Parts: sequence; structure tokens; C-alpha cells
Amino acid sequence: NRKTGEAALNTCASFSLALRPAPRKGLKQELIDYSTVPLSADPSAAARLGKHLAEIAEFLEMQLGAPQDVEGVISAEEIHIVQTRPQQGVQSWTA
Repeated sequence: NRKTGEAALNTCASFSLALRPAPRKGLKQELIDYSTVPLSADPSAAARLGKHLAEIAEFLEMQLGAPQDVEGVISAEEIHIVQTRPQQGVQSWTA
């Protein structure tokens, strides 16, 4: 919610496979139980992340002049924007 800054996590995966480095063996598959990941298990973590993502989205929209379709990666507490482009089918709010 842009006015209140409130965020809610609608859904999250339960289990997934990750590729992790294995010393002298390249990569190994590892099962991840998302119920142990703070983003899934701690509602306040999702709220903090949602607030931070909303701030980034608003900054990008202000700088680029239109709603954006943003892709990124989260590692620990760091957010990395991979790409952003104008959101298709959405009229610019600055026009």
C-alpha cells in the first residue's frame, strides 16, 4: 500500500531445489525448506522487505517517469536490481 507503506506476503514456495557450490565437485542440488527462511516464517521480515521494495519501485518510477516492471535478486538483506522497463498496458501517472 503506497499510502501506508503496509505490505503483505500473499504466497511463498514450500520447497525448492537450489544449486550450491560443492568444493572440488562443482555444484550440488540442495533441498530448501522455505518454512525455515525468515521471509516465509516471519511476517515482520516480509513487511520490511515489502516496504523496501515499495521504496525502490517508487524511486525508479519517479526517475524514469512511468510505472516499471522491475526484476531483481535478493541476497541476505541486499536487493540488486537486474533490469527495469516500462510496465506494459499501464498509463504513466505523470502524464
